[in-house]
Amino acid sequence: MNWFTMLFGIAAAGVAGYVLEPSFRERLTGEKPSSSIKIVQETAEGESLPDIDLGNIRPEQLPDKVLVNVAVELIDPADSTSTMQIAAGGRAKGLRIEGTNLIVGKGTFEGKIAIRNTDLIQQLALNPPKPAVPEPVPAPVPE
Repeated sequence: MNWFTMLFGIAAAGVAGYVLEPSFRERLTGEKPSSSIKIVQETAEGESLPDIDLGNIRPEQLPDKVLVNVAVELIDPADSTSTMQIAAGGRAKGLRIEGTNLIVGKGTFEGKIAIRNTDLIQQLALNPPKPAVPEPVPAPVPE
């Protein structure tokens, strides 16, 4: 009888955790359970991409490395005769977004690639950037 009571208690705790977890998660962590992603864009291969406003992405919110799907040529801004190439399938650091292009770099070298030719959207869909925290306005100093 003792084993039955213990197994029944474990099963009841498992069922309660499964049923009540979404409401407890929001109360304990402040995060809501993930919702469905709105699909609005498509890549050249026909893959669906989530709707992400790239105009509001700051450079510090970009992933450390992005996968480039086409070869990209990087140029040293200090010496325009120095170039470097990243082959398709290589990785580069995302520096900033300019329109529909991503500026990528390795060391001092920088290059421009279309965002659709990287995995930036997929990375941002899996790990969305946190919203910008507005800087507090300093209180006026009395004179």
